[in-house]
Amino acid sequence: MQMSVKNKIGYMALGLVLLLTTAVWALPAFSDTTVTANTSTGRIAYAGLDANGRAVSIRAINPDGSQPETLYTLQDVGEISDVAWHPHGREISFLASDEAAFSPFFQDIFAINILNKQVRRVSSPPRFAGLPSPYATGKVRGTLRNGAGANNISIISLYVQGATGGVQIPTFNMLDEVAFEVDVADLGPGVEQYIFISWSHTSGGPYKEIVPTPVDVQAGQTVDVGLVNFVGNTAQPKLSDLSWNGDGSLAGVLLENGGTAPWGFARAGETFGASLGDVGLISTVALSPVGNQMAYYKVVGGEGAIALNNVGGTAATEEIILNDPTSSLNFDRHIAWLPDGSGLVIAVNGQVADGEDLSWLWDVKFEDLSSLKVKAAGERGTDLAVRLTYASVEHELIKDPVKAIKACPPGRVEVLANYTAFRDLKKALAHEVNAAKTANAEATETTGAAANDKNSEEQNS
Repeated sequence: MQMSVKNKIGYMALGLVLLLTTAVWALPAFSDTTVTANTSTGRIAYAGLDANGRAVSIRAINPDGSQPETLYTLQDVGEISDVAWHPHGREISFLASDEAAFSPFFQDIFAINILNKQVRRVSSPPRFAGLPSPYATGKVRGTLRNGAGANNISIISLYVQGATGGVQIPTFNMLDEVAFEVDVADLGPGVEQYIFISWSHTSGGPYKEIVPTPVDVQAGQTVDVGLVNFVGNTAQPKLSDLSWNGDGSLAGVLLENGGTAPWGFARAGETFGASLGDVGLISTVALSPVGNQMAYYKVVGGEGAIALNNVGGTAATEEIILNDPTSSLNFDRHIAWLPDGSGLVIAVNGQVADGEDLSWLWDVKFEDLSSLKVKAAGERGTDLAVRLTYASVEHELIKDPVKAIKACPPGRVEVLANYTAFRDLKKALAHEVNAAKTANAEATETTGAAANDKNSEEQNS
């Protein structure tokens, strides 16, 4: 059966997706010293679920399953969506929605110190829970006027940044005026504290509106902000795809608010953050762990693409490193960028099930991989190597896909394989893992027997 170029590329993309699932558990066996749960190091952080399947806690565990602990748990509302270690290893950061009523965003970046379990808010600080401590407080009063030209509005929360509570107005009709007064933490001399309004309407919501004029809260005093005009802004800013840059000074997220954009917050905390680049619509973003770059997914000419760009770059400065003619790189993908750069293995067979005519290799845009180091593998690895040479892609020919994977740098290895190459590699991976398990079991048994013999000798002596 002969396959079209589109089908062949589709099989290769399918091989990549499926094999990455396998590689998660199979690749540890490829180091010179077999890595198992008992020899792996580090600490694993993850979001724990409650009985209803809601992600509500930050948990940690050792790779061997020991020392599980719950570091933090949300209360009755909200959910955790992303978890990421800070590069210095002393904090676990995460996105959560439990304080959305007290923020300009529907999710915020939080960080928990793994030693003292203290939680802080990185986006739009300070964290609402626990206020006003450790700050002195003042009062902010004013009058909210409905200038939105609509009835049946519900003010979920009028919140002054640093306040100990929000103001609710269940029914807020056109031209209504409602006085408010709240206790607010003084976040410091000259610190601008903004008013965030979370609201909904019978036609939709919830939405966010930011009052453009900030407040300078004074400890022990009352600040009158006068008439605050509510205009009914329908912003719905959501955060996702949390990552950190290499030195941990910048947290990157995807901001979705009508469109999508890469967005960043300084580790010390920022109210609104700032754009990481004018790159058009993207679907996910990850900061480089070693340099001032970011990677993201976008659609270029109707095709899914992975692009690299400098933080602060534009669409004109981006570099497309991978196009997929089948558009399988779509808007449900995520990017994780490892410090070591990882490896890419492309395995190509030419059996009947693959289609013995490999002329389709010349229709694939391997030129998009010119910034990567590739291992060419498979029964037809030589043909692939010739194609990569003409595409100016740095590569090494290692026909055995397992050996090709072992030759990659430590870390995540991605494998792009056509049909039988993927099938055969999956079997080989399973064999490698089973062999490693058998060797570990035999080593454990031998160690135990030796210990028993030693004990017997000591007792006899």
